[in-house]
Amino acid sequence: MASSKLEVKLFGGIAVSRGSATLGARDFGGTKAKQLFQLLVLARGEPMPKDRLADLIWGESLPVHVNATLETYVSVVRRKLSGIVGEGRGLITTEHEAYALPTAGYELDLARFDELVRQADAAEPAARRRYLEDALAVATGSVLADEPYSDWAIDERWRYERRIVDTAIMASSLALEERDARSALTHAERAIAVEPLDERGYHAGLLALQALGRDRDAIALYDRCCALIEEAEATPLSEELRELRATIGRREAVNLLPRSETPARPSRASKRASTARLLGRCEELDVLSRAFEGTRDGGSELILVEGELGIGKTTLLAAASRELDGVGLGWARCSELVSGIPYAAIALALREVLGTSTVDVRDYPALSLVFPEMRVRSTSAAPRTVDALESLVALVEALAPLVLILDDLQWADADTLVALDYLSSRGPLRGVTLAGALRPEEISSGHRVAQLRPTMRIPLGALDDADLTPLGIADLYHRTEGHPLFVSLALAPDGGATRSPADVVAARCRGEGDVAYRLLSAACMLEESFSASRLAAVLGMTTTAVAPELDRLCHRRLLSLEDGHFRFRTRLMREAMADSLTPASRALLEQRISRDGPPGPNAKRPEHGGAAVAAADTTTSSGAWLPHLPRTNGDAGRPAKGDQADRTRRVAAAPQPKRTGRSRAAIRRGLAS
Repeated sequence: MASSKLEVKLFGGIAVSRGSATLGARDFGGTKAKQLFQLLVLARGEPMPKDRLADLIWGESLPVHVNATLETYVSVVRRKLSGIVGEGRGLITTEHEAYALPTAGYELDLARFDELVRQADAAEPAARRRYLEDALAVATGSVLADEPYSDWAIDERWRYERRIVDTAIMASSLALEERDARSALTHAERAIAVEPLDERGYHAGLLALQALGRDRDAIALYDRCCALIEEAEATPLSEELRELRATIGRREAVNLLPRSETPARPSRASKRASTARLLGRCEELDVLSRAFEGTRDGGSELILVEGELGIGKTTLLAAASRELDGVGLGWARCSELVSGIPYAAIALALREVLGTSTVDVRDYPALSLVFPEMRVRSTSAAPRTVDALESLVALVEALAPLVLILDDLQWADADTLVALDYLSSRGPLRGVTLAGALRPEEISSGHRVAQLRPTMRIPLGALDDADLTPLGIADLYHRTEGHPLFVSLALAPDGGATRSPADVVAARCRGEGDVAYRLLSAACMLEESFSASRLAAVLGMTTTAVAPELDRLCHRRLLSLEDGHFRFRTRLMREAMADSLTPASRALLEQRISRDGPPGPNAKRPEHGGAAVAAADTTTSSGAWLPHLPRTNGDAGRPAKGDQADRTRRVAAAPQPKRTGRSRAAIRRGLAS
């Protein structure tokens, strides 16, 4: 049921509403009428003399008939208000040479803010923070933002900016006292955004970042403060802030383990906009968001988000985590550099949660195996692994509801993977969800990640043409084939001039090693679908040497295998690889291909695929290109004596494969699985 009173908001620009009916800045019948109403609201029920109104509205440019003009504007405002309340005359009263807007007829957000701050000043310490945060929630923007130039609006805006800064700094201090460093940082950032030259906001921000263990971010914030103060030629920084910076710097110097780099969680106002920009992932985002939200209600999942480099795994996880409210979130990016440190990845994720929690990790001594800083100067024997894992279970239960996200899980240390498996299989952990992002091409059958038993898998592939339609770029899908990484390059301000798809593909191919890079360089110049024997002939190698490497490149998702022939997984990858070749390499390859001749009548001959069948085809052509690549028996690429008859027998005995009629998409899905 709608309130009988009007609601008047001046934070973020004027808005007058009752129920679903609303008047905005452009709905008052003109700027002067709107200013008249705003001045009456700021008077807080007190009569506003007509001459004072005229002076504030027109200044020295008074109209000829001031009173008549004011009466006209009052009539306009009353008529506009009548569209909401039915009768606007009673809202604006006429006094002797004055007008008034009695406060009994409306509720004002500025008054609500003032009342909450007053209640915070009078409240007990335990309730004070809640009042302050409620007040900050009311202040949704700058006061009278639709009046940027009027002196009276500027004065009122400045007055409330000071009050918001004071409130935010006090709320940050109280949050730190309650060990809620994340909220403390949010309030400090609010204070800095409102008044970038107020040192108190930076002081509160440094304390919060220090509590979160983000020392490097704290130092960067201090440097930003110094730059702003110097640029504005403002009062030099206090000795207290300088000393805090020195303290953080000393701790940073001995901080050996990397800290978690969690993507910033934007304000609630930007959540939906961020999600809307997640093109083509609505279904995956809904599934992941429901799983994360279910954590708050006691749900428990082990989720793996899978896809190749640049496909959007991290973006998807970040978008889903933005929707979380009332759930602890820990995020860590695994790294090959620390993959030898036991429990490094899961410890990084947990540190962030512990920084905002009242749980004291020292209550679980066996966790010194997970958090090595607990063993500094300790003479106790190292705990048993099973005791550490049981303590880890107890810790996450104490932190619940909790979501832990480990990015690049393929690089996680072995102990972290053991811990994930233990947590997921130990028993139902209410309110604890574990999520990981990984690249399947980096996972071998014996990798510990392959032994995890997830309750949910979310595979990510390229986007469809329809997914890119909202961007309004006609040839975007043709240029990118829907790969999110290439889409982002195409949408970059420089149009991909700084970093092109060819650069990305070439870098990835070089990362596969010298042999693989040279094979791919030659393959991109061949026909779209080629056999191992065809590529081997061009390079003067044996198929025995080429086929295993091609099989590996299929697993690495650079090539695919269809009907016994290899091909690049995407047209764009093949073209980008060709674009990356130097003119000299291209000319040499074209010479070798032309000398070898076009593919013979057996070039499209179906093979069983894989190294075993490829080993049966050892036909080569002589040549010196890539002389350092492996050759059979060192004989310039020719099969060893005595092998020819055996080869003939094996090929003749091999059963001829049947064509299944499966589509390329079906074959590709089968290979991916």
